[in-house]
Amino acid sequence: MSTELITEHHHAHGPANRGRRVLRTSAPLFVCFPDTAPRAAAVVLHDIYGLTEPVEDLCRKLARCGYVAVAPLLYYENGGREFRPENTGTAEAAMALLRAEDLAADVAGALSHLRDRVGVPARSTGVLGIGMGGHLATWAAAEHEFAAAVAFEPRGLAEAPWGGAPAVGQALERLRTPWLGFAGPEDPLFGLRDRAGEFGDVVAPPRGGELGWWDEAVRFVDARVG
Repeated sequence: MSTELITEHHHAHGPANRGRRVLRTSAPLFVCFPDTAPRAAAVVLHDIYGLTEPVEDLCRKLARCGYVAVAPLLYYENGGREFRPENTGTAEAAMALLRAEDLAADVAGALSHLRDRVGVPARSTGVLGIGMGGHLATWAAAEHEFAAAVAFEPRGLAEAPWGGAPAVGQALERLRTPWLGFAGPEDPLFGLRDRAGEFGDVVAPPRGGELGWWDEAVRFVDARVG
């Protein structure tokens, strides 16, 4: 398994390299390649804390399953900055500064990189997001046709965090891709389940044992990649 950072964006701002090789694509990407020929691909969309080590580890887990995993650095304009959990207020402020049109371009750029440069078609690509990334994964599932989309505790259920983006409830009504949402039993996301129709469902994350929500998410994508 190998990892790379890819940093080409229309705003020409790049993240800190942190000692990894830098390539170029539409948006800054952290990329993990499997040791063998990839059988599928996945876009991983981080939460408000940025591209942290745990998010990179999720990409590495996908690579061990045979995926090429790419994670856009959505905070690229401030150097790909990461925020610690104790700095939630600062992370929230950074999220609010993001623009819907740039985020849409970043997701589209990641999908384009996988298709055009890695050679993995949309039917073999999944999108998985956490928090604000879960919102983006849901929005992407309404804009693109790929294998599957997964959202863990997505934000913006009734109102999107950014002007010009649909709320999760609105995106669910026009899904083009199979979608799975994870949320706690009392989460209002369950109230939106019917909006997804036959394309989507909402479930509670598994508790205990070695299998967590990520394992279930990968199984969902695995069952649908071409």
